[in-house]
Amino acid sequence: MKRHGLFQKSLWLFGTAAVISVILIMSGCTNDNPISTKDFEPTYSFTGYVIDGYSGKALEGADVTYYDDNGKSITITTRADGGFTIARIPYGNRSIHFSYPVEDGTIYATSVVTIQGNDWENFDLKGVTAGMDFTRGENEPLRGAIRNVAGPIKLYPLTGSLSGRIVAQRHERDAVASVEGAVVRVRFGTANLSDNQGGSAALIGANIEVGPSTFQATTDKDGRFEITGIPVSGDPDETVNVRVVSVSRDGIDWQMQNPNGLDIELVGEESVGIGSVLMDPIVSIPLREVDNNFKSGSVGAEHQFVIEFSDSLDDVSYGVLRYQDNLGTTRNSAVSFKVTGNSITITPSHSMLDEQLYTLTVYAYGLKGGARVVDHSVTVAGGGLSEVTSSNILTDARGPIYNYPVNQPISFEMSDTIVGTPSVRVSVDQDVIVSSSGETLTITPRSLWRSGTIDVSLSLRGNLPVRFSVPINVENPLGFIFSNIYSVTSNSPKN
Repeated sequence: MKRHGLFQKSLWLFGTAAVISVILIMSGCTNDNPISTKDFEPTYSFTGYVIDGYSGKALEGADVTYYDDNGKSITITTRADGGFTIARIPYGNRSIHFSYPVEDGTIYATSVVTIQGNDWENFDLKGVTAGMDFTRGENEPLRGAIRNVAGPIKLYPLTGSLSGRIVAQRHERDAVASVEGAVVRVRFGTANLSDNQGGSAALIGANIEVGPSTFQATTDKDGRFEITGIPVSGDPDETVNVRVVSVSRDGIDWQMQNPNGLDIELVGEESVGIGSVLMDPIVSIPLREVDNNFKSGSVGAEHQFVIEFSDSLDDVSYGVLRYQDNLGTTRNSAVSFKVTGNSITITPSHSMLDEQLYTLTVYAYGLKGGARVVDHSVTVAGGGLSEVTSSNILTDARGPIYNYPVNQPISFEMSDTIVGTPSVRVSVDQDVIVSSSGETLTITPRSLWRSGTIDVSLSLRGNLPVRFSVPINVENPLGFIFSNIYSVTSNSPKN
């Protein structure tokens, strides 16, 4: 007893059936030769050949089965060239089944061709032409036969397999994570028959379907999957489409980055690896800026920038503060940033320059996905360094000086007389001696300077409060370019 594959495909050939057939018959009616439609008893023949859908070789011994009006099963087998002919099939809708026994362990899909209608005029499938043959014997009704309505019938070997991994990423700064439990569906699709129909409008929309055409698997804890037993075709237009069903993970709904899926061509018995398939978060609330604390565009030298967004932010969100110095060189101003809920606070590490234009760029990343980049321009006005008329650690434009001598005191000339005791803090917890006289503030290190920031808070005559901070960028005190015990960049011992 032969064993057959369990899978099927359907070929639907649509037409305007009886209407056009009646027109063809009635066009032959004359007064001398009256024809009644009740005298018309059409039959049709079904001719074609069966081939391996991957290699194209003829399949001898394939079973071709149909059922007559009485439900009787009629089976023939294909010839050595894979050809077959079923003659004088009674008119009506017919399903013709094609199958092939297991050969050398290879299982083939079973095919089902369903014919609906009888408009085969001008039909052409891969060079096989169909037409109507009319015959009428003496004292017999008119008979019509549709001939050659089949081209190659493909039976696909179920030898294909593919594998891959499903991963998810909330945004570009998020780590890629495996998705466990995702359903991966693979659908085998075939070339559209209407491309070969010779332009017959009655058959537009005909198609091939392989059943079952859908296969699926569920990913493991590493996000990996493998699907086997998929039909394989030698036609590059007959591919498999891979899609991942939307899945929920970590309170987020995810969808495949490419909504149309991936079209993959399978090759023989080789397992095709498709690599990693990325899932994107379904963002219900688009991330956008809703408020900030610098709408006027003018800020003080010690301003903290706060920007509020439409949804909660990930801690990896950050900001960049830039300005152009008097030589036109773009410089970054050091900042720190903190995320709280849906807000981010950007704090300059030292005082911004008076009357300087700054550009603030914020890279915001949603806690549940999505990203947004926002740019703002602000101008610094008053306070801070605006009260410093000169300093040996600042340029004339109040920009920082680099390679400052490590043992030289730092001085600031203020715009008015200093009153009270100034407060000075060095970011690297370095001991200093602070003195003031008139309009001059002097800061002397008890040891060598190390790179960092000096924060100064004082009052000028009239109780005008002034606060500013400046960076210390010191020279390499020992003159070397590398040491395993001393940091050249920070001019401090390594831990």
